[in-house]
Amino acid sequence: MFEKKKIFAVVGLGNISRRHRKNLKLLFPSAQVAALASSNRQLDNLPESCDILTKSLDELLALNPDFVIIASPATFHAKHAIPFIKNNIPVLIEKPIAANLQDSKKIENAIAKSKTPVGVGYCLRYKPFIDDVKRCLDNEGIGKILTVDISCSSYLPDWRPSKNYLSSVSASADLGGGALLELSHEIDYASLLLNPINFKSAAIKNSQIFNIDVEDSADLNFTTPGGGSLNIHLDFCSKLSSRYANFYGTKGKILWDLQNNKLDIITRNDTKNYFIDSWDSNQMYIDMVNDFLVNYIHHKESRICSVLEAVNVLESIDQAKKFKERDINE
Repeated sequence: MFEKKKIFAVVGLGNISRRHRKNLKLLFPSAQVAALASSNRQLDNLPESCDILTKSLDELLALNPDFVIIASPATFHAKHAIPFIKNNIPVLIEKPIAANLQDSKKIENAIAKSKTPVGVGYCLRYKPFIDDVKRCLDNEGIGKILTVDISCSSYLPDWRPSKNYLSSVSASADLGGGALLELSHEIDYASLLLNPINFKSAAIKNSQIFNIDVEDSADLNFTTPGGGSLNIHLDFCSKLSSRYANFYGTKGKILWDLQNNKLDIITRNDTKNYFIDSWDSNQMYIDMVNDFLVNYIHHKESRICSVLEAVNVLESIDQAKKFKERDINE
């Protein structure tokens, strides 16, 4: 008897889908990669790193893939993920889990009935030095946490230079865009490192720099265990990009530069400096898919973001948006 050839599926044909398809072909050369356009649009040619292009969700389901990555716009995540969940096909959903809490609850309900393994693709969990930061925090290497400053700034037109940013998912409320959802990585890894974090307040703005209908900046405030303060700044309207997380404690500080892969842990008696000169960011995505397939779906120890953790991120975003609405109405 011949062993069934593995089929991995990706829903969506955007940039992140292309990355996942390419990585799947790299990781599993003998497997077939099937794809579906999230809009059901028909193409004349096979996309890059794709063996099978299906015309509908039903056609993709009929292939009975070994697992599927949902890389469609966030507003379609529930619609695209739930049929696979109901058919006991493991699902990795690109972040955020959904564009709103209502859709995330639908995904949770489907999982509760089927017990299908489902994870969420917060790739910064695989960034260099995250283990060093967590170990230091867990061991109270800088003492009691007083203040944490996390920031992610970038410029939306620079994200995909070959594409008009006005037509991107990031710029569209209908497709789940905006700084809060697009840059929710920071909320996720803050929760992972400091668990639990509790929402306090938010300031959300549309600078009017771009002709878009979503927020392009947000400042979120949380409390940390022990009563410290956590401030998260997110924006995609800054031409000078930066990404960092700085932790200040009673005995020292951690300065983590995610953009330049640098980490400094400084105490009164010691200073440790870490730096990676050359690093391919695609490695995060490779490690994430490997972790999902090798560990997560087999219920082994994994750093994949669980559905519960991803819903908690969405709840923080929902609280932030409600806080803004309350501010406007007062």
